[in-house]
Amino acid sequence: MIRLNSGRIYIEQSLGGTNNFRKVYEATSGKQFSHGRAYVSNGKLYYYMMEQSTGDQRP
Repeated sequence: MIRLNSGRIYIEQSLGGTNNFRKVYEATSGKQFSHGRAYVSNGKLYYYMMEQSTGDQRP
């Protein structure tokens, strides 16, 4: 499971078919993000995030 927690990346994992998630990684400093999007290609998971900022022209 990949998500944003207070604007920072948070990753958990579990064995298939179970709900026994455990934290793998949690960013506690650095850039913050407003949202993210998961993408799977060729058996790999990519997670694209939009950095928090102001204005209407953001990448």
